[in-house]
Amino acid sequence: MERNVAISRRNCSDLDYCRVMAFKLRSTNELLTFKAQPELDEMKIMVKSNVTLKVFFDLQVLLASQDAEKMQEGFESFATDVLQSWDVTDDDGTSIPTDSDGFGQLPFTLALAVLTAWVEQVSSSGEVSRLTRNGFSPSAAEAIGTVSQ
Repeated sequence: MERNVAISRRNCSDLDYCRVMAFKLRSTNELLTFKAQPELDEMKIMVKSNVTLKVFFDLQVLLASQDAEKMQEGFESFATDVLQSWDVTDDDGTSIPTDSDGFGQLPFTLALAVLTAWVEQVSSSGEVSRLTRNGFSPSAAEAIGTVSQ
C-alpha cells in the first residue's frame, strides 16, 4: 500500500502515519558527576537526565523560595522526580533509602552539592542551558544561597 507523502506532519490526518512517525520520549538516567567537588565522585548517584521543563523550573522556584516549607517541598520533589539510585550509607554502613526521607538524612552541604551538580549537568545541554545562560533560572546553589543570606 502506497502512502500519501503529502500528508502534513502537523495535522496528522492519517493516524497510522502519525503512530509510525511519532517521537517517543524516553526516560534516561545518568551518573551524577561533581565537577566542582570531584572528591564526591566516589558516590554513585543515578539521576534522571531528561525531566520535564515543568519539573526543572518548579524545582528552581521551590528551592529559591525563602519559605522553609517550599524549600522542603523542593528537596522532596528532587528526591521523588529526579533521584533514581545511589550507594550512600550512614556511619553504621546501613543503606540510606533513595527517597525523600533518605535525601532528608543527608547533611545540608551534601544535599546542596547533589542538587547543584544535577542542575549543572542537566543545564549543560540544549534549551535549558540557553535559558540559564540568559538568566531565566538560577542554579540550585544560587537559589539556595539566597535563602541562607
